[in-house]
Amino acid sequence: MLLSQSPSTIKVIREPFPYIIIDNLLDDDLAHQVEHEFPKLEEMPRHSPDYQLLDGWHSNPHDAALAHRPGLKRLFKLLESSEFRAQLGEVFGVEQPLFCDPEYQGAGLLAAKKGGVHKIHRDRNRHLTTHFYRRLTLLVYFNIGWQQGYGGELNLWDKKIRENVTLPPLFNRCVVFENTRHAFHSVSDVNLPEGMIRKAVNFYYYTEHPAPSERHTHVHDTEFFASPGEKLKFWRYVATTRFPLLLIDTAINRNEFASKFLQKSGIRSTSLRLAAAFFKATSPAKYQKLMRSGRWNLSQKPNPKLIQYWKDYNRA
Repeated sequence: MLLSQSPSTIKVIREPFPYIIIDNLLDDDLAHQVEHEFPKLEEMPRHSPDYQLLDGWHSNPHDAALAHRPGLKRLFKLLESSEFRAQLGEVFGVEQPLFCDPEYQGAGLLAAKKGGVHKIHRDRNRHLTTHFYRRLTLLVYFNIGWQQGYGGELNLWDKKIRENVTLPPLFNRCVVFENTRHAFHSVSDVNLPEGMIRKAVNFYYYTEHPAPSERHTHVHDTEFFASPGEKLKFWRYVATTRFPLLLIDTAINRNEFASKFLQKSGIRSTSLRLAAAFFKATSPAKYQKLMRSGRWNLSQKPNPKLIQYWKDYNRA
């Protein structure tokens, strides 16, 4: 058994949305090996150019600098193993097989130093190319000697984004939560001593179809939300950095009815195609940025060859 506890004894905490905590997930030798092999910041690309919302570093396990580090390879093989997926499915009562992404899209190693931020957001709810539903988010922390006052805690927010549960990123602690339309989460601003970095691994599990409670939710990319008391500051920032197309889209995505209407009617995909044609003629840089965006890829048809590859990979 890979989990340190029997799945039947692991308690799923339901508020503010379903999650579990597993301390000492890995055996001590592997946990310390991963911490030792964790890349330096200069070996990792920046996570996002939008530093006011997300200021940190992120690496895919397939990156050349990481591909041959044995501890990291063991860790990700464990996380994607059929036994571990089955155990997580049992813990959360998932009614379908859980899949992992062989290419680790969006998954990998996360790092932040003093001043790092990851503001309140909900993750995209589909894979960009298979459109499988992102069902569970897993985080494992590798922070030796973490102390109160360092910041960097994981915050899970309620539906109205008023109150939150705070979870310190302790060494060898694992947190898994259900990815629902109300799974708002963030990281407290990082306040580490100079030279120390916050280390975490993130991993995603997918199902071919949405969870029963999410089957009517519109398809959405990662969306950021205002922190309590900062709505004016948030919308001022969005208005100045995302005007006009993304500002309108960000505002509409707050309304489930309007978002579903635009999706089902085809208006959203049509507007994206028109934007693509305009940018292609006027701004090659903006055109390429749109082609790489989650919004664009989620509006395209899923790739049937990749879906079959996923199924074969996860079956093996």
